[in-house]
Amino acid sequence: MQKTETNPDHTLIADYEKGRKDTIKEAMDFCVDNNILKDFITNNTAKIMDMMFSELSMEDLRDACYEKGREAGRKKAAHNALDEGCSLEIIQKITGLDMEAIKHIQAGEI
Repeated sequence: MQKTETNPDHTLIADYEKGRKDTIKEAMDFCVDNNILKDFITNNTAKIMDMMFSELSMEDLRDACYEKGREAGRKKAAHNALDEGCSLEIIQKITGLDMEAIKHIQAGEI
């Protein structure tokens, strides 16, 4: 049997989605327990979950992807600057990466 490789991005997204669903469910339970729109929530739980999850997750997923791209760009810039012989301090100032990350890049670990 061939083992399939797990994509860390898919794992991150799956974990994020589960956490988001749990948070929405907890908020709805709080409202029902405190008689806030109790009938509406009780009668429309599935629709509310679908609506809240799709709207929130798409926006948050977009933001997470954007940040991941920015981080990859900073690391690539640091790598290029190291190749050009720039000092670690200058690379830190330009990229905003912490010194530990730059040292990992320098060592070829990233």
